[in-house]
Amino acid sequence: MKELILIEYFTALQNLALFEKKTIFSEAMKLVDEISLNFIKSNKLNKIHVIRNNKLQRLKKKKLVYSLTSPEISLNKILNSFKNNVKIILIAPETGKVFINLFENLKKKGFTLLNSDLINIKNFSSKKKTFLELNKFLIPSLETKKISMLKNNVTFISKPDYGAGSEDIIVLKNHKKLRQKEKSTVLQEYSSGKKGSFSMLTLNGMSIVIACNKQLISFKGNKIKQIGIIVGGYENFRKIFENLANKISINFKGLKGFIGVDVIESENKWNVLEINSRFTSAYIGIESSYGKNAIDFITSFYVNENFNKNFKPNFLKETKFYF
Repeated sequence: MKELILIEYFTALQNLALFEKKTIFSEAMKLVDEISLNFIKSNKLNKIHVIRNNKLQRLKKKKLVYSLTSPEISLNKILNSFKNNVKIILIAPETGKVFINLFENLKKKGFTLLNSDLINIKNFSSKKKTFLELNKFLIPSLETKKISMLKNNVTFISKPDYGAGSEDIIVLKNHKKLRQKEKSTVLQEYSSGKKGSFSMLTLNGMSIVIACNKQLISFKGNKIKQIGIIVGGYENFRKIFENLANKISINFKGLKGFIGVDVIESENKWNVLEINSRFTSAYIGIESSYGKNAIDFITSFYVNENFNKNFKPNFLKETKFYF
């Protein structure tokens, strides 16, 4: 593979002024820059095309070529200038089916995406479908419920069915305070247990857990928000996470590449909350916590199409960072 296109939805927006959540650009840029700097080290890649808004900063590296969006130049216009034999890595949020819609649009243009297949992207973009799919294979996950299923005086959380990260998560005790549309909102009983995630690389039913992470959570009023992560912070739960990863990858063989799995401890058992079939922010701390070999393993998968099933991450230290 000589060339690669890297698209991150937020940093490729045509008009940044129309997007209210400005803080997300910094996190998104760090992720894209980290991937770019690691991938250009490969002698198999001559060029990485990064699509980015013209108002955002850019790295000055020989192999990095930026195609710039602006109010006058859309992502779609830029993509029309590429031959569709150039492969794409897409990073997009599940919010409002953005990931699904953008993926489908790129496939219609004839591009090959180095992502999971569309069926799995559709299933795991929805929290309701995630629970239903995992439940089919008895993979422990936090049940999504209707209001009628919730017990009286039980604290529960409300979150968008199609949402990314800790977006619009609300903690409630009184059902009467809940204003929601059943079709667009997920309800789950609140758990005060540990909250974490693991990053894995998966292909054709095989998986290797790269990083075991602790999530840093903030409570403000009745809202919960993830404010950071400790990459390697839950390394002591590796065996449990590897067991979950194995069950997920075997039963969902269409998952491919870097996958982030959010988990929560409830009633002394780890349950899957979400499966993000894309690069997540945890990637930023992997080299610091697990070394250059872990990064080279991920890079080699995407650039050389190489999956070493015998690879074992070497934990070095915890890496904490805030969003």
